[in-house]
Amino acid sequence: MNEFLEAFLARREKDVSDALAEGNGRIPDFLLNWHYQDQRGDQKYGAGMPQDFHDFHGPSQIREWFGWMSSAPRPEYFPSQFMTPLVDMSKAQDRRILEKAGVDYDFSSYEGVGRNNAQDYLYQNMYPVPDRNAISRILDFGAGLGRQSNLWSQQQSRDLIMVGMDAIELSYCLQNFYYSANDLPLYEYITTGELDIDADKPGLYHCPTWRWDLLPGNFFDLVICCQVLPELSPELAKFAIHLFLHALKPGGALYIRDHDTSFNPSGINLEPHLVELGFILEFRPHVIDRVDIHGIPRIWRKPDPNVLAAMAQ
Repeated sequence: MNEFLEAFLARREKDVSDALAEGNGRIPDFLLNWHYQDQRGDQKYGAGMPQDFHDFHGPSQIREWFGWMSSAPRPEYFPSQFMTPLVDMSKAQDRRILEKAGVDYDFSSYEGVGRNNAQDYLYQNMYPVPDRNAISRILDFGAGLGRQSNLWSQQQSRDLIMVGMDAIELSYCLQNFYYSANDLPLYEYITTGELDIDADKPGLYHCPTWRWDLLPGNFFDLVICCQVLPELSPELAKFAIHLFLHALKPGGALYIRDHDTSFNPSGINLEPHLVELGFILEFRPHVIDRVDIHGIPRIWRKPDPNVLAAMAQ
C-alpha cells in the first residue's frame, strides 16, 4: 500500500475514534464518502480512466485523471488570445510536475486538461471587482487532482492561500502529490494532525472534509466547486453550502461549475437553498451546455451588508 494512503486511512480512523472518545458523536458518514461513486456500483468508466476511487498506488494515476478530463468535449467559449497563454502555462506546469515525479505522459492528449484549467481561471477572474473582493484566499471543495492550484499558484504566488478539501482516497492522495510538487509551501493535515490556516502564511493547505471545523469563518474570497455538488449526498450538499456561508467573507464568491439539472445524480436542487441562505446569483451565462460550453459556470456571492445598505438608500 502507498505510504501516504496508509497515513490517510490511519488519520481518518483516528479522527473517527477521537470524535467518539471526546463525546462528539460519530463523524457522519456523508463527510467520509462520495455519494455518486458509492451508488455507481459495478459501472465502469472508459479505458485509461480512474475506476477504483478508494485506492491509490502512486503519482502515475494522474494520467488516468487527465484521461478522464480529456475525454469530454471542451467547446471553445473564450477567444483564443485569452485561452492560449493560460493553456500553455498550465501545460508547462504539469509537464514539470510529471517529469519531476518520473511519470511518462503523452502531452499531445493534454489539450482538454489545459483548456479546462484556463476556462475555470477566466470565469473566476472574468470581470472587474472592487479591491475588497480581490481573490487571494481560496477554498477548493472536492478538489479532484488539485488542478485549480496550477494557474492560481503561478498567477498569484506571493500571497495565495489555497485550501484543498476532499475525503476520497484517490483524489486526496493525488492532491497531496500535486500540491507537494508545487513551489509553494504545503501544510498537510494528514501527516501532522494539525492545520492552522493563517492569513500571514501563504501557501497550499490540505484538509479532509471531515475536519471542516478547521476552516476559519469570514475568511475566504472564493470557494470553488467544480463538477462536485450534484455528486454529493443531499445531506453533504446542504451541509456544504452552510459551510461556504460560514467560511466566505462578506462579498466573497462561490464559483460552481457543473451540468446543473442535466446531470444531477443526488437529485437535489441547491438553488433554493442558496437563495434561502442569502446568496446572490451574480453570473450565469445564457448558453447551451455541452454545445457552447462543457459545464455551466455560476458565480454566487455572499451578501455584503455594506453593499445591501447602499442599495437600500
